[in-house]
Amino acid sequence: MTLPEFRRPDAFLDDFRDESGVSPANLGCLLHCVRDVLRGHGVTNTIRYVVRPLQVVLSVDPRFRPWLCSAAEEELSEPAFEHGLRATYRWVDDVAALGDVVDATLAAGKPAIVFANRWLVPWQPQSPLAQSEGHASVVLGRDAGTLHLVDRQPIGDTTESRDVDVELAELAPSVRWGMGVLDYELGPSPSTPAEQVRSVLARSADNLAVGRPQPQLRSRGLDALATLRLLFSEETFPRLDSRHLRLSMRWHLAACIHKYVIGSRRLLSAYLELDAPELVRGTRLAEVLGESSARWEELARAFAHASRRGLVSPVANLPEALSATEAVDTELVEALRAATG
Repeated sequence: MTLPEFRRPDAFLDDFRDESGVSPANLGCLLHCVRDVLRGHGVTNTIRYVVRPLQVVLSVDPRFRPWLCSAAEEELSEPAFEHGLRATYRWVDDVAALGDVVDATLAAGKPAIVFANRWLVPWQPQSPLAQSEGHASVVLGRDAGTLHLVDRQPIGDTTESRDVDVELAELAPSVRWGMGVLDYELGPSPSTPAEQVRSVLARSADNLAVGRPQPQLRSRGLDALATLRLLFSEETFPRLDSRHLRLSMRWHLAACIHKYVIGSRRLLSAYLELDAPELVRGTRLAEVLGESSARWEELARAFAHASRRGLVSPVANLPEALSATEAVDTELVEALRAATG
């Protein structure tokens, strides 16, 4: 399928809700870029292409701070999509090669979605807590050595776009860490809408239920929640407590829960309303998805309160919030399987 030539749509990489009510608050950087690029190509109902199976991924960095993400963030360097959308990166080794790939993409009538393993640019502050790892932006044009780039910026609980003119040479630090340009095409879907829905639901159930042993203190799905419950128990937490850990609880964990964990559930709910409303009405899945989002919302608040007041306080009980979230996500696995049975 040949996509129409791209034309920058309104609210590009800004706070824009699509036909399904999906906002940037529900999307990581790459999914947001792909969604809005598809809008610029005249594609509607973009949720069909960017929805991802549910997943919860917990990792711990060298300072023993926990980080949470979803399936889409694990796929950043090897992106996967649905409904016939296929994409691979053309990786570059230097800024000259980056310029050549950007030129070829723009000449084909497409914007260049650029992904950097580390986004080291003058306008993005760096800190030990936020190192701008795994970031996607969109290049809309090039004038000699200058790229006309749109970079999405987190603003509170949403995002705003920022148009930036950046010299190719300024991207050299990011290129050294690994940078690629997304080569994407939209072809016919290999399955019917009903088959696609059931595939996404089945993969979601498998992702959440399976807790394979992982290197580097990494766990997934229900095992990730069990690990969090252990780390933040009243027996273990006092031995791990640190300023860095409390900063991560306050600023990072709560934000990641909202964007990645709750966001992926809202994305899936909107997708089901679009392509499988009869499935939503005929099972408990929609109800349990809503309950899961609500429990994760309470958990985000509990992490923020615990960072200041301790695990248990008059306003929040973090161990109880973790147990309640684990219980409802166990029920969610059963609901996902029942919906595909």
